[in-house]
Amino acid sequence: MMFFRCRNCIAYLLCVLLGMAPAASAGQRLHSVSVVLDNNYPPYVFQDSDGKLQGVLVDQWRLWEQKTGIRVEIHAMDWGEALQRMKAGEFDVIDTVFRTEDRSGWLDFSPPYVTIDVPIFFHKNISGINDAASLNGFVVGAKTGDSAVDLLRRSGIENLLLFNSYESVIRAAGAHKVNVFVVDEPPALYFLYKFGLHDQFRQSPPLYVGEFHRAVRKNNTELLQAVNAGFASISAEELRQIEKKWLGSSLGNLIFIKYVAAAGLIFACLIMLLVFWNRALRRAVSARTAELKTSEERFQAIYNSVNDSIFLHDGETGAILDVNQAMLDQTGYSKEEALRLTLEDLSLGEPPYSQNEAVGFIKQALAGEPQVFEWQARNKARTVYPCEVALKRCSIGNRTMVTAVVRDISDRKRLELQLQQAQKMEAIGTLAGGIAHDINNILAPILGYTELALKRGAVQEPQRGYLQQVTTAALRAKKLVRQILAFSRQSPGARTVLHPQAVVQEALGLVRASLPSSIEIREVISVDCGTILADPTQLHQIVINLCTNGYQAMRETGGVLEVRLHNVTVAADEARRSGGELAPGGYVLLQVGDSGCGMEPDTLTRIFEPYFTTKAMGEGTGLGLSVVHGIVRSHQGQIAVSSEAGQGTTFKVYLPRLGEAPGGEAPERDQEGIPGGRERLLVVDDEESIREFLQILLERLGYSVTVSGGSLEALALIERDPASLDLLITDMTMPHMNGSELSRRALALRPDLPVILCTGFSELIDQESARTMGIRAFVLKPVVTQELARTVRSLLDAQGRG
Repeated sequence: MMFFRCRNCIAYLLCVLLGMAPAASAGQRLHSVSVVLDNNYPPYVFQDSDGKLQGVLVDQWRLWEQKTGIRVEIHAMDWGEALQRMKAGEFDVIDTVFRTEDRSGWLDFSPPYVTIDVPIFFHKNISGINDAASLNGFVVGAKTGDSAVDLLRRSGIENLLLFNSYESVIRAAGAHKVNVFVVDEPPALYFLYKFGLHDQFRQSPPLYVGEFHRAVRKNNTELLQAVNAGFASISAEELRQIEKKWLGSSLGNLIFIKYVAAAGLIFACLIMLLVFWNRALRRAVSARTAELKTSEERFQAIYNSVNDSIFLHDGETGAILDVNQAMLDQTGYSKEEALRLTLEDLSLGEPPYSQNEAVGFIKQALAGEPQVFEWQARNKARTVYPCEVALKRCSIGNRTMVTAVVRDISDRKRLELQLQQAQKMEAIGTLAGGIAHDINNILAPILGYTELALKRGAVQEPQRGYLQQVTTAALRAKKLVRQILAFSRQSPGARTVLHPQAVVQEALGLVRASLPSSIEIREVISVDCGTILADPTQLHQIVINLCTNGYQAMRETGGVLEVRLHNVTVAADEARRSGGELAPGGYVLLQVGDSGCGMEPDTLTRIFEPYFTTKAMGEGTGLGLSVVHGIVRSHQGQIAVSSEAGQGTTFKVYLPRLGEAPGGEAPERDQEGIPGGRERLLVVDDEESIREFLQILLERLGYSVTVSGGSLEALALIERDPASLDLLITDMTMPHMNGSELSRRALALRPDLPVILCTGFSELIDQESARTMGIRAFVLKPVVTQELARTVRSLLDAQGRG
């Protein structure tokens, strides 16, 4: 203690000589000083159980405040953060700082006031450690931002495990996460004694000796002089009282410890010589044993020929001792780099795929319980990929180790997700088909009877307007059902030449029906976008996925979803600026923007990665945008995205344009003049309301109509007299016998019988297969009056019964 006191007195006398003159004037200009220091450096500064700062330096700064009359604001935090914020200009003075070459570039320092020994601490079962060179092969603990980190790295020690505080380093040592660490001696001894670990660790001679300074930002000479002058005004007796309060009255034991350490060092050197001699002897014996050499060569051949990555971990330190060639190929590291890696380097780094979880698995393996689990690994390019890990304890010589076999399961996961997606779409398709059939059967009489009512001249306003609104709503529902069926298709159709605006508007109709009212949809769709070669289902999927992505960004706050579609021409210079992603020429540009939360740059660079998602577990697969990206690229297009946090996101999809759109749409057919006749028709449907509507409609057109509520009854009527009918209209989905089977049997009895097949939805038959069976027409429910009347008339006319 006397040594430290004398040294401190000398330091403060120097401060008197350097700073006494300008003290008064500087003090008058200063009203307050903000000071930042390490929050966990006992006994100089630390927090009590209530979080209050205390220690030697806290008391000294409070005494400085009394002496100078300048208010002092003391801030304590993790050392790395303290350095960063001091450098950023948030504080006036930084204390407990070592002087280094880098820090001298932006700090001016006071004279040193305390010298600090920085030794190597190591577990008592380890021998042979006396300098930086002897640390090779060990995982070395240190504190983030500490000058010891720079010294170790300059000495070639890269296998470091960094912690935010000295206390965290000692706790990790107590938990055997590190067995070797380099930290300042005062806080190390404090925490080793506090946690009862002082008899478990030994220390080397000082790796280096540091000095505590106070420092200000470069060229702030006036403030530095004021700080030095203030501490110079504190007497030696006052400093001794503060030191006595926190350090005690005698340091005799430390002198004894130094002698014991010196003796221990000599003993450790002897042990190290014995260990080296023993190892040299074993190597000599191994070199002369041909059988062992052959066995090693055989092992290496197998070890490096397998396709799975293999790691060999030290059971005590967790260091990677060896890897095979497959590991180097899989991760992209060199052998030298791989041996310096930590578990954190090779993992996603976020729970449940962080170092803490990995250490837990390794502990269970070391306890004799083999572990097999899935993991999110990361390679040198920082790409995350799924893998399967198998851990097992083994012993090589007298060392307990863990072997880790790591298999990349990216392909397996991709196939699993594809299967899940296929099963989901199959289920959606089945559900949508059933719903479509039922809804269309409901819409058929609504639309039919409304049209019949409108044809009566006695309907006046406003009743006519009401009925027209019912017709409009029913047609919209019919269109919506078709959109659902298109979206639920289980496999993409062939690419055809199409007008993209029609597909985009159809998809937006489905989006609008599914979004809450808090999301406003604005669409700007050009009518002259020309044509593109595309799969309409996949184009539909692009719109749905991008709009869904925008909605999810605005789900909590609401906002505007804007969809634009128009022509653009990419000039040659613009194509060059795109880095070859776009070729010069004409494109149809689909632009989907939202006013949501936007994305950070790190997120923006990864949005098209498969399985990447920012949503909570269970809320997304991370495949939506990657699917969009794949579809666009398969269409020889390009997708771009721009986003800023808090400013929303805009996606731009460029699809190659084939040509110009036609000048206008074909005019609608005349709604009046529905054709009729006097032929004999048979109508078959198990829905009574639909049978009655069709009977009324066709009889008003002059036809003689017979109705049947079932396919078996209808077949009996046809068998009784096939020539009595001129045309058959049948529903597809009916009990006992479906419409296609009824048609087949009817045509067997009378091959020239015209047949119209009506259906709300069916997976069993489509228009093409119906024609193959001899069915003349295929009509989708709900039936539109004009469409059915013209179809009936055209078939009868073609049959020669006009």
